[in-house]
Amino acid sequence: MNKQQKPIHTNIDLLQTRFTYLKSLGDEFWSFKNDYKRDHSHSYFRYPAMMVPQMIRKILDEICRTDPNIKHIHDPFVGSGTILTESMLRGLEFTGRDINPLSILLCKVKSGPFYQKALENKINNLYNVISDDTLSIIDLNFKNIDKWFRKDIQIELCRIRRSIKKEKTPWIRRFFWVAFAETVRLVSNSRTTTYKLHIREKEQIESRNLDVKKIFKKNLEDNFFQFKETRTYLKKNGLLNKDTYKKDIRLILGDAKKKLKIKNKFDLILTSPPYGDNHTTVTYGQYSYLPLSWIDLEDIDKRITPKCLENFSMIDSMSLGGRSFSNLKKEKYLKNLSPTYAQYIRIFADKPKELINKLTSFFYDLDQTLSPLCENLNDNGYLIWTLGNRTVGGINIELDKVLIELFKAKNIRLIDIFYRPIPNKRMASKNKSAKTMTRESIVIFKKHNEEIFLTKK
Repeated sequence: MNKQQKPIHTNIDLLQTRFTYLKSLGDEFWSFKNDYKRDHSHSYFRYPAMMVPQMIRKILDEICRTDPNIKHIHDPFVGSGTILTESMLRGLEFTGRDINPLSILLCKVKSGPFYQKALENKINNLYNVISDDTLSIIDLNFKNIDKWFRKDIQIELCRIRRSIKKEKTPWIRRFFWVAFAETVRLVSNSRTTTYKLHIREKEQIESRNLDVKKIFKKNLEDNFFQFKETRTYLKKNGLLNKDTYKKDIRLILGDAKKKLKIKNKFDLILTSPPYGDNHTTVTYGQYSYLPLSWIDLEDIDKRITPKCLENFSMIDSMSLGGRSFSNLKKEKYLKNLSPTYAQYIRIFADKPKELINKLTSFFYDLDQTLSPLCENLNDNGYLIWTLGNRTVGGINIELDKVLIELFKAKNIRLIDIFYRPIPNKRMASKNKSAKTMTRESIVIFKKHNEEIFLTKK
């Protein structure tokens, strides 16, 4: 057995016993509604449907305590980087992936480096550069810019953008871009009550009194405070080497359906995938469109092409189930793997065909991510997925059951499943597919060659 395929020896009974005890504490324990706090770098940017840090913290603590051989974490839908940050706080190696460039920008900033004094000096210098820029020219253009930003706002944003671009150090520019992205979100003409782009009333747009520089400065200073907090924790726990995180971090802009070329396989895949196609659940891409339109994309990844911003739905179309069309081969394939999906085919028989097409496209794309992930996972490695069951055409779609069936076909067995309420509704309140979603499932799997079955409750 080569180093890449090292087994992880774990007492499964101990893990099940521990989570059984935690479940017995009741739903309130897992809601963390009385202990919810976005500390460290968790609130750099208000990303859609962010995971609860305290929940990830507890899960990581429990599984790493049960199996201290867990060293390398992977999140194939890394989003805002909650799992990245919590992995770093535990001194773990981490690989994250996402198809959304804004996600990769956030994660690159959260991963460091942590040169506090250098960043502080650069922030002060940036303020001076912004103050010196009195030009009233708008040197950026993209489709419908005048719809989404007043002219005076465009001028102020361009001044900040030009000033950021003058900074020569890439990691510092990226830190500035994150604060700038949050500023763009707050000063645009789109409403902040939904993840979709939704224009405000004309009267409200005209009457808004916005100090763009002040908003940007507050965002930057808030982020710098969290930066210092994270650095202090990492340094205190011996996790920094000359202000750089000691363990390997790899961040990849790309599709989760592709197998990664890696030297060390993952010990744990900890993630929360989209709960359905982005168009009808959480529109991560649409939400990111305006901030990304203002940011120098090369600072995120030099391979990014403007195609991802061709329109505000392009990133969502590239995501799981983003391209929906009728495909009988996909239906047949999924029916052979998932009895629950086969049941939906029967239930949706008398409903508009587009509904089952959306469902089929999403489940097929989700299934296509599983084999590459399993190949990159160590023998006896773990998978822990947080899921939500959305509503399609008035029917509750049990994503957790379908995923369990898809994994079973790949020799990935269920260890346990438990549920947590969503007290503060991480989903946008005006999202019809998600508004009835009141709880999430946390599903624990193991890759192995022996049978392990869920203990009947």
